[in-house]
This record gives sequence, structure tokens and C-alpha cells, in this order.
Amino acid sequence: MTTNVSEDRKTLKELLTDASELEREFLKKQEQQKKRVKGTENNADLDDDTEFLRNSLKDVYEDILLIDLKTANENYIEEKLWRNVFYSHMEELRQKLRKVKPEKAIEYQATYLELCRYLDLGTGFYHTIVDNLKIRENIDLDRIGIEVFKNNVNPSATASRSVSKYRRRELTAEYIQRCLIHLGDFARYRETLLVKLQGFIVRTVIVGF
Repeated sequence: MTTNVSEDRKTLKELLTDASELEREFLKKQEQQKKRVKGTENNADLDDDTEFLRNSLKDVYEDILLIDLKTANENYIEEKLWRNVFYSHMEELRQKLRKVKPEKAIEYQATYLELCRYLDLGTGFYHTIVDNLKIRENIDLDRIGIEVFKNNVNPSATASRSVSKYRRRELTAEYIQRCLIHLGDFARYRETLLVKLQGFIVRTVIVGF
């Protein structure tokens, strides 16, 4: 991230444009995935393209969030990040797992490992975001809630400080809270995944007999 404000603004504008263009391409690929015919040769290429766009969106969204949380909040970047990069793909993989028949253990294993990989990716990503924001704003998670509450109850307490600085810390605290919620989501996904794996193993054994 640059230190020059005008350069940041220029970069931010470019990033928002990049995000919009990537989102359009990503939605097109998702529609193509829904309409594709199973077993066709271009399926692998389509999946690779979608994965590339998903990773590109992740990087662009992350840059926007770390440059300007206010602008990110106004453009719903956090919601788009969760939905486009993580939630939609994880749900797609979970649905795929539900449809795999017991005799197709190799297909189940491949999908299971891909979902595990994505859970690891998401968990690491949000932990990194939280750490970066904590360091940047010098936030103590044990005290930030009390700080925000005090300033909301007594707005005059911020008179001696920059209001914009206070709002930035408040936005940062709010976003960290959402990150922690998503980390909880990943943990629940992982727990559910283990249960499903156990169920699949049982069904596979039964079919084997």
C-alpha cells in the first residue's frame, strides 16, 4: 500500500474498476458452469478459468479492504469477498459431495480434499486480514468493544481526537468482527465435513458388503 493519499485514491479507483470487470467475467463463468454438459472436454478449462477469476477477485478485494475500509464498506466489498470467493464455491463442493454415490470413492475423495483445501485457504486468509488490521490500527481485541461503546455513549469523548480516525477504528473493529464470524463459519463447515466423511465411509462399507 502506498503512503501518498492521491496515489492511494488512484489505486483505489483502479482496483474498484478491476473488481467490477472481474465480477462480470466471474458471473459469466459461473453461468457457463451451470449450463455445461458433464464429461465435455472444456470442463477442466472452464474450472481453471473460474478458479483464476476467483483468486484474482480475492486479491483485488483484499487490496481494497486494506487501502480504505470506508470505500470498501460503501461498495459492499466484504460481502462480495465472502460470497464470490468463498461461500459460493464451498456450497458448490458441498452439494457435489451430497450427490456422489458410495461406489465413487475416488470422486468423493477428490471433492473432499478440494473442500478441505478451500477451508484452509479461507481460514488462513481471514486470520491474515485480522492480523493486518489489528497491527495497522493498533487494536486490542479485548478492549476495542469497550472503546467503541464509550464513544457511542459519549460522543464528546472524541472531540480531542480526529473523528475520521475514530471512525476508521470503528470500521476496522466492525470488519474484524465479521472476519471472526466467517472464521466460525469455516470451523462449522469443517466439523460438518468430518461428519459427512464418516457417513460416506459407512455407506461405502455397506455397499461393499
